[in-house]
Amino acid sequence: MAGVLTIILIVAFGGASDPATEIQSSADWVSIHFMLSILGSMFLVFSFLQQVGKIGAHYEVIQDIVAATEKRKAELGS
Repeated sequence: MAGVLTIILIVAFGGASDPATEIQSSADWVSIHFMLSILGSMFLVFSFLQQVGKIGAHYEVIQDIVAATEKRKAELGS
């Protein structure tokens, strides 16, 4: 959920810093958007790596579930 919020914040600050919006203070938001996009991207990479680690830690359990599902499908198909 934090990843989705991070993306929304990056997009929102990007919109605020867009000169085409004709907001008088759009130039003030450029640096904030730049820093938020860098930090937010780093957070998203960190989150992704955490997810990969957790999925890898549960690889055997996932394989057991897949094998049981295939076995059950074969039983029902016969």
